[in-house]
Amino acid sequence: MPKADSSRIQISVLKQTGFKDIPSEAFKAIRHTGGSFGAPQETNRSNAIRGDAQRGGAVRVGLNPEATINMELTAKTFDDLIEGLMRSTWSSEVNVVDTGITADSQGSKFTSTSWTGENIEEGMWVHVSGFANAGANGWFKVMSIDGADLNVIPAPADDTNTEANEIQVQGSYIRNGAETPYYALQLEHLDLDNKIRLIKDARIGVMNLSVDSRSIVTGSIQAVGTNYELPESRAGDGEIVDAPDVEILNTSDHLKGVFINDELFDAEVMSFSLTANMNPRRQNALGKVTSADVGMGSLDASGSLSIYLTDATWDDMLLKYKDFTKFRIAFALEDSEGNGYVFELPRIVLSNEPGNIPGPDNDVMLSLDFSGEPGTVGNQSKTLQICKRSN
Repeated sequence: MPKADSSRIQISVLKQTGFKDIPSEAFKAIRHTGGSFGAPQETNRSNAIRGDAQRGGAVRVGLNPEATINMELTAKTFDDLIEGLMRSTWSSEVNVVDTGITADSQGSKFTSTSWTGENIEEGMWVHVSGFANAGANGWFKVMSIDGADLNVIPAPADDTNTEANEIQVQGSYIRNGAETPYYALQLEHLDLDNKIRLIKDARIGVMNLSVDSRSIVTGSIQAVGTNYELPESRAGDGEIVDAPDVEILNTSDHLKGVFINDELFDAEVMSFSLTANMNPRRQNALGKVTSADVGMGSLDASGSLSIYLTDATWDDMLLKYKDFTKFRIAFALEDSEGNGYVFELPRIVLSNEPGNIPGPDNDVMLSLDFSGEPGTVGNQSKTLQICKRSN
C-alpha cells in the first residue's frame, strides 16, 4: 500500500466571493516548505461518578480548522493572501513607459511630460528602471506630484537620458484596511487516491517574515477557518493553477536596502524580522461544533533589527531607543527579473534593547525590538504599507 510522502503535498488557495461561497474557479497552488493543515479538536471529559473508580468518556465540543503555511518568499505567489492579511486590495498598477523621463538629483525628482492619470499616489513606493546611470534606477518613495515633476525620496542620481532610453516606472501598493475576505484552502496528497483536506470560510490572521544575512527570506502565513472537510474531489472547478515561476528571494542578491525615514540606511544590518497580526478570534455559538465565524481584531505590527554596533549606530539607533524617538522604516527586495516588494512601517518605536554582552571574539550587536503604530502614508494614517512590482 502506498504511503504518503511529504514531497507530494500540494497546497492551493482560492479567494471566496463571500461566506460559504466558493466560486467555480481554479485554485492557485502555493509554494510552501511545510507547516500544518488540520482541525484541532476540543474535548471535555465527563465528571460523572461511575462507582467503579473510572472516569466517564470524552465529549467533543469543538473543531477548529486552521492552517500554517511555511514559505520562502517569492514575488506574485502570496499576493492574494496578502490582501486577506491586510484586509484591503492592491491598488491599480502603475506602468509608465516613456523615453522622455529624466532624473534630477538636486531636485530629488523625476521629470516627464505629465504624471497625471498614471495611478501614482503620494506615499507609495515605485520602481524605476531603464536609466543608464544605475543610481537613477530602483525603489523611490513618492512624496508629491507637481505637474511634470514626480518628487521622490531618496534622491535619484542625475540622468538626462539623452539617449532616449525607455524608462519604466511601475508599482502598486496595499495598506491595512478593514475589509475581511474569506478564503478556501486545499491540501492534496498527490501520491494517494483523492485524499484532500479542505478548509473553508477562512480568514488570514498572521504573517511572519525573517530576513537574515546570507539566507533565503522565509516566513509563514496563518489562516483560521470555520469549516473542515475531507472531500473526494477538488473544490472550485477542480483545476489547479501552478504557482508563478519566479526566483526565491534571498538576502545576498535581492535585498535592495533598508530605509530609515525614507533615506537609505548606511549601517550594516545582520537581520530583520516583521510580524503582522490581525488578531483573529473564533466566534462560537450554540449548536455548532465549528465556529460560526472568525472575527478580526486590530493590526499589531512588530519586529526586530540586529545591527552592528558602531559610533554611528550608537549615536543614531541607540539614542532613538533611549529617547523613545518614533521613526519610519522600510526594506526593499527585488529579484533579478525586477519583481519584488517594499515593506514599510510609517511609524515605529524601539521597544527593547537588552544590551547583550557576547563572549570573547564576537561582534557586538544592537538587538532592537520594535512595534508599529499608525503613521502618515500619503494623506492616510496607516500602520503597514506593502508596495510591489510584478513583471
